[in-house]
Amino acid sequence: MRRMRNPAGPWDGLRSMFVLSFGAKSFADFWRYWNPVYHYFLSYWIYRPLRAVVPRPIAVLVSFAFCGFFFHDLPLLPFTHMPLITVWFLFLGAGVIIGQAFHMDLGAQPRSLRVMVNLVYIAGLFELARRTSLHLFAG
Repeated sequence: MRRMRNPAGPWDGLRSMFVLSFGAKSFADFWRYWNPVYHYFLSYWIYRPLRAVVPRPIAVLVSFAFCGFFFHDLPLLPFTHMPLITVWFLFLGAGVIIGQAFHMDLGAQPRSLRVMVNLVYIAGLFELARRTSLHLFAG
């Protein structure tokens, strides 16, 4: 739990998760901080084994898609009838890849700007995923 700065308890850990992730200097850093437990699991069991056999961007996209489908959409699929979160996570993964390709680094920017950029990244890609899912999966 090094990424959570050794929290004093669950509420302190949750607060650290939000503060560190939304103040992150890049989309990749956002996801490193967002949920350290999921990040560890996905990194160790999905990303690293994939990375040994496929290019990094594919390993990133598959890891995000795995998380979106198995941790979020699968339990909700009987109610939603479409994999909205999986599509969203694919777009979020693409954002990580693009951000790294362009060497995104907002570390020198004010915290308020970093928070705003991360919120726009998440909300904007959710809206894009929602529209895409409705187009692809709505009957």
